[in-house]
Amino acid sequence: MYNVSDEYKAAMRSPEQVHTLRGSIGTVEFDENHIVRGSFVVSNQCSDSAEVKIGQVYVGELKGTFINVQIPRYSWKGLRITPYAGIVVGGTTEEVPLGIYTIEQAEWKVSGVAVTAYDNMAKFDKVFNKLQITGEAYMLANEACSKCGVTLGCTKEEMAALPNGAVDLAVYPENDIETWRDFISWLAQTLGCFATIDRAGQLIFRQYGGEPADTIEMNGRTADAAFSDFETRYTGMSVVDKETKTTNYYCVTTDDGLTYNLGSNPFLQYGTDEMKKTRRLAVLSALQAIRYVPFSADAAGSPAYDLGDVLVFSGGIADGKRQSVLTQFEYIYGVKYRMKGVGKNPALATGKSKTDKDISGLMSNRQADDGTNYTVYTNIEPAAIGNGEKKQVIDMRFAVQKRSHVTVEMEFLPKVEASENEDADTFSVGDIVCEVTYYLNGEEMTDRYPAETWQDGRHVLTLRYDIQAAEERIHTWGVWMKMTGGRASFTKYGIHCVIAGTGLAGSGTWDGNIRVADEIERLSFNTMFADLIDTVETSTHVPAAERAADTVEFSFSQMFGGFADEAAGSSDGMFFSPWVNNDMVMTDCTVDEAKGWIGAGTTVLGTEKHVTTEEMTGVTGVSVMCAGAVLQASFDGGETWKAYDGQAWMEGKAMTEEQLAAVPASAWQERVKLRALLEDNASLFSITAYGGIV
Repeated sequence: MYNVSDEYKAAMRSPEQVHTLRGSIGTVEFDENHIVRGSFVVSNQCSDSAEVKIGQVYVGELKGTFINVQIPRYSWKGLRITPYAGIVVGGTTEEVPLGIYTIEQAEWKVSGVAVTAYDNMAKFDKVFNKLQITGEAYMLANEACSKCGVTLGCTKEEMAALPNGAVDLAVYPENDIETWRDFISWLAQTLGCFATIDRAGQLIFRQYGGEPADTIEMNGRTADAAFSDFETRYTGMSVVDKETKTTNYYCVTTDDGLTYNLGSNPFLQYGTDEMKKTRRLAVLSALQAIRYVPFSADAAGSPAYDLGDVLVFSGGIADGKRQSVLTQFEYIYGVKYRMKGVGKNPALATGKSKTDKDISGLMSNRQADDGTNYTVYTNIEPAAIGNGEKKQVIDMRFAVQKRSHVTVEMEFLPKVEASENEDADTFSVGDIVCEVTYYLNGEEMTDRYPAETWQDGRHVLTLRYDIQAAEERIHTWGVWMKMTGGRASFTKYGIHCVIAGTGLAGSGTWDGNIRVADEIERLSFNTMFADLIDTVETSTHVPAAERAADTVEFSFSQMFGGFADEAAGSSDGMFFSPWVNNDMVMTDCTVDEAKGWIGAGTTVLGTEKHVTTEEMTGVTGVSVMCAGAVLQASFDGGETWKAYDGQAWMEGKAMTEEQLAAVPASAWQERVKLRALLEDNASLFSITAYGGIV
């Protein structure tokens, strides 16, 4: 039920009610004066007209005849209607939104413009592309919404709380799904609920059950209300199993209610027998929440109730105890609000549905033995491979029914970015090499190693591999890529693979193998052995002159033309000596031992500039030559910056060159970055880190 005030609920039951209606069509506003009386109707349902159903995906409809609305002829179709219905409560109007609808048809008549509009569920009537899709319910629902331009109104946590909502579900290309609305329907059935569009135009999944949303007494309904003399309930459930071509039956201990037929739900067809049984029983458990008395009743005209609301009727012919559920409504502005809850009588359940536990399926085998069948893979999440990294980009299974030739066709659409190669005086971008490795059933295919050389930009890589004689079994196919000289990124649907063969089954029974990969970060023993005490003996070693570490030189001539670089080296530490000031330094520069000052941006006078060294280890002391600059140190890679106050390092503070030079050797930590802040006319001449190496 929409969240309304207690005063609103009291007004719903008042014998005298004042209703209002307003809204917009596109950008044009309207109210009740622009509508022919009795023509404005909003209707929707979450089940069929005979029994309570799960997995239903009905389209909400709005009809109305409008007059004196300033919208040009031939421009109504496609406009969005957003109506609000209100009740006058204590001199003010309290409104409830009626949803968001898109005009499908507009007819000009003598009485006005007759409009038919539908809610966003109609947007899911797009052709389903029959890709192989795997993931939890939230990801699958999000995929459908992104394909059809609708917002998902459920959180990941809400979806995971539904039956089967936290397990991986899969749809393979061999299915009966024709549209994305079919896809949503099967998904909702698997989750033991129905799907509908809420008042904000979002797709939501809602279960039956829960606490009553309202108790409707005699003064809240008309006298012609009717209530059935039974509770509709389900104690059994049947599912068509495509693999065995039978209908499997599941039931609770006391099987004396109705039998629900799930049909050939594609989400309940794959996995081990135990896995399929567990997921199907989860749906049967959700059906146990359906214990409702069918009813029909009219109210004066408040559309505050939502589909799936549990209602209790009291007074008059209602018993005031049993629950009913709203499965259908029709709101006619200025006339009535018609409510209905459907359901069949369990006493009329046929004996056949109880005794035929495994009925022979009536399915036909659509895959001829000599036909070509396909297994398709595409990525539904972006992927990236870094420079020097080898990563798996395709991982799929396919089943072979009889020994035959199998062809694997692959297409990759990468965006490639080269890594920059810089030294002291040169800059270059080299070629990017992509190397591909195939794995069949976990074994590396050594007969072919495709490779491609690229430059920056977008590319298309098409590959093919032939398996000459695939045995009768379930196979795995994996493709790994290694990038050298740059990185590659793939957008969603940027990786595509089709496996085809005459003896190929559409999909195979799960073989019980689970492939798991994990990444373990580098271990740090600092926190594990915090109290260890070690003894270190020190001595002075003079390095040989030919060692590269003896002298570190920097050349900044190409990056900062017009001034001299007086870099020097020392075997005792790192020495940075370019002369820079606030006018010369680009935004947020960094010292690098091989590349010099690294920065990007333009010079802006009068603003604060940072000059940061690379991270160093083994620093025992620092001296700086500067004019007006203040200094800071970071021991966490630049996350926080600190100054030494004579006792401890204080975050957010800064030091002069004299204060920095006075920091004792014992205060320096294992890894450190140094930063000079150049404000106003400050200059930096050199930084010397004693004992430090990059």
